[in-house]
Amino acid sequence: MKNKLILAAYVALIYSTLSITPNFSELLSGILGKNFNPAVNIFIISAVITVTGLFYGKIKTKGPGFYLKVAAVLFLYLFFIFRWTEIPAEKLHLLEYGFLSCLVLKVVSNVRSRMRQYLYAALIVGAIGCVDELIQKFLPNRVCDPKDMALNFISGILGLALIDILNSRKART
Repeated sequence: MKNKLILAAYVALIYSTLSITPNFSELLSGILGKNFNPAVNIFIISAVITVTGLFYGKIKTKGPGFYLKVAAVLFLYLFFIFRWTEIPAEKLHLLEYGFLSCLVLKVVSNVRSRMRQYLYAALIVGAIGCVDELIQKFLPNRVCDPKDMALNFISGILGLALIDILNSRKART
């Protein structure tokens, strides 16, 4: 029940901030000027380093295969964040969907099949992302974009892949 409440609160936060994020982004852009996009990139890289640091104790004894898998997922994540998103605020939006996948996975953890857990989590993240974009269709300062729906879903999938790798219980390689 606690996980469902946390998930509901997080989704409510995502949806309730849709109308104000463009204004906040504009404000920061006005303050930082041409440094806004690099500042967002630095923030994202700092977030990745921080999360890596949080998991360091769990991953420091893993073998090269583990690190290659993590590197591949992070590379794909960064590719989508830095190459498929032109607007700096969208980059942060994608990070929030990666985190959302972790929360959703906790909610569906009672499903017996691990494969079904991940499938359900991916579908739920995709649905939340679609609703996110559909809400934007009705906001005057936002746009509903199918590309953003796809990016939200991809971000959730990559988040799930990273979680699966970090939680793998296989022998060290």
